[in-house]
Amino acid sequence: MFKQDKVSTIHSLIYEVRTESDKKDVRWEKRYYLEYDLIIIDEASMISSQLWEDLLSFGVPIIAAGDHGQLPPIGENFSLMQSPDIRLEQIHRQAATSPIITISQVIRETGFIPVKKFGNGVIKYSRQDPDIGSIMQTQLESWNEDTLFLVGMNWTRTKLNQQIRSQRELYSPTPVVGDRLICLKNNWQIGIYNGIMGTVLKIENETDKQGKHQWYLVDVALDDGRVYRGKISKHQFESPTTLSEVTGLTYTEIGDLFDFGY
Repeated sequence: MFKQDKVSTIHSLIYEVRTESDKKDVRWEKRYYLEYDLIIIDEASMISSQLWEDLLSFGVPIIAAGDHGQLPPIGENFSLMQSPDIRLEQIHRQAATSPIITISQVIRETGFIPVKKFGNGVIKYSRQDPDIGSIMQTQLESWNEDTLFLVGMNWTRTKLNQQIRSQRELYSPTPVVGDRLICLKNNWQIGIYNGIMGTVLKIENETDKQGKHQWYLVDVALDDGRVYRGKISKHQFESPTTLSEVTGLTYTEIGDLFDFGY
């Protein structure tokens, strides 16, 4: 990289936050121009048609790299990777006999994953399996910081967080010292991003000028070795969606967004 290069999300590159005079109407608007000679996009299969049109409007050359086998963006038939100029087909990340590769091929060919054991530690269970309850209970009880549960719905995520916290005898609905958290909102100014995880070292209630409890002041030991110190929104915890607004607060006043990260 050169000094003039920039690494960012597409949104922070081509959009900027505009706030009306009352500071309550906050929205993203496309920038007027970009001072760059080239845009390189990774994970280009995730780009929506509207985002692609906005990128093209700047007239800057674009190199897009991604997986032509991935699903298109949610709710769209548009896929930037449908007909790439160059296709790389040889797999290097895993061995050709890897069960992960086997599953990916099955999904591409049939559209679903059959109930079976594909290899060491790679199994699809059936909901009708009479032992599925005890299998899941064992997984919850054996949770540690090297364990991740990937789920398809926020409701499932919230439920699993509650169950694992209960297994660890953490019954408070609010975060406490020792809780695992996950960041849900990028903040490039302080170097945190959506998906980074950590453990609470210190937490205090913080109130606004009206005496309302809006935030927690926390120290979080991030998994990358840094310590995050800042103000995080109380309202995000166990919210069914990632917050975009809070009544009485502007977008910039909401604080950083974290939730339980089990």
